[in-house]
Amino acid sequence: KGSPAGGCDSSVSDLHKFGVALRAGKLVKPEILAEMWKEQSLPNPVMRYGLGFILGGNDSDRVVGHGGSFPGAYGEFDILLDRNATVIVLSNGHGAGSAHSKARELLARLGRSEESPIKASNP
Repeated sequence: KGSPAGGCDSSVSDLHKFGVALRAGKLVKPEILAEMWKEQSLPNPVMRYGLGFILGGNDSDRVVGHGGSFPGAYGEFDILLDRNATVIVLSNGHGAGSAHSKARELLARLGRSEESPIKASNP
């Protein structure tokens, strides 16, 4: 029994393994990842989108990820491409903003001054 949009369950450990395998080219060829993590021309003044990922940061401090929510389940997944780090927050309480806020806090501890590219959504 799963929830958020894809209808699956996951854990921080599973999402971390996914991020490591993704970056290592074990799931998608590096040239395809480069396209996925390149900004697409979608008119959105709030977020920059790649293919399946929301983009953040700048040319020397890139972040890709995605977040989402469903009543009672909230998550944030950020890969800091230029720092070899991943921030994953899963929560089942206090609304989607709680996972987003914690991800922003963790990004700040990693030395990122801007917030996560992921925007919290309300269930």
